[in-house]
Amino acid sequence: MLHARPARLKTISDLHRFNNIAPPEHPLISLMDYSKINPTPENNTLKWVQHFYTISIKRNVTGKYRYGQQPYDFDEGLMTFFSPEQVISVQITEEDAKSNPTGWILAVHPDFLFGTALATNIKKYPFLNYSVREALFYPKRREYNNWNTGKYKK
Repeated sequence: MLHARPARLKTISDLHRFNNIAPPEHPLISLMDYSKINPTPENNTLKWVQHFYTISIKRNVTGKYRYGQQPYDFDEGLMTFFSPEQVISVQITEEDAKSNPTGWILAVHPDFLFGTALATNIKKYPFLNYSVREALFYPKRREYNNWNTGKYKK
């Protein structure tokens, strides 16, 4: 049910609890393995407002996403970017729950950036803008074959 009240994730620790994973090693920044994430949907829905930035690179992450009031095309996407104070919701089907997601989520609290040029300029980056409606994705011909070596598929 998309009209449910969203969970308020004010800290990176809240995000870890929401996803049923171990507490973060640092309170302001965390790198999470998608394969370890195991949220508990209510009525097949996850809905939250986060007070930090997330940048995700993923495969096989399913569900129908909404970012704010707009659908977010996450089906073909490899990377996603979410800003603080936005409502994010995911409708999950039984089939979605059987997927084997892989990838990473980098969560960064704005306090981590305090006093840096990035903190001053981060709103200038359009991929973190609320108006974005599709996940950023790389075409298959440019996709990394191995994230550790950085070699591209031909």
